[in-house]
Amino acid sequence: MSKVPETTYCFKEGEVLLFDKPLNWTSFDLVRKVRAAIKRHLDTKKIKFKHLKYKDHHNFTNKDISHIEKEFSKLKSTKKIILTTEKDYVRNFIGHKDVYYLPIKTAFLISDGTEEKSFKTQIKRYVEQSTANS
Repeated sequence: MSKVPETTYCFKEGEVLLFDKPLNWTSFDLVRKVRAAIKRHLDTKKIKFKHLKYKDHHNFTNKDISHIEKEFSKLKSTKKIILTTEKDYVRNFIGHKDVYYLPIKTAFLISDGTEEKSFKTQIKRYVEQSTANS
């Protein structure tokens, strides 16, 4: 029996991952689960990494950025990168060398448009009710 080749992703080449997120998950829930899967994969492959934890919506200070850069400089590899969320990249790391992010885009994946139409109807109804009550 031959082994199925492992798929590798090189985000420098512009690959995109699409997720059909369950309705009861927040985007942060999805990011947390993807992060956990990445950590498990790296552990399995014995790839060294340093995980610096910050709360969602953390306002990075210059001290935080300096700490990240200091920890990054301690990594021995010449092929090292910093991986962050798109939101944190835009808020804190634009122009920084060796910083990458996984782009996140929200989209409705139902091809017939019923989910998107239902969502838009609910939003419109909510706005109309809120406007009427103010």
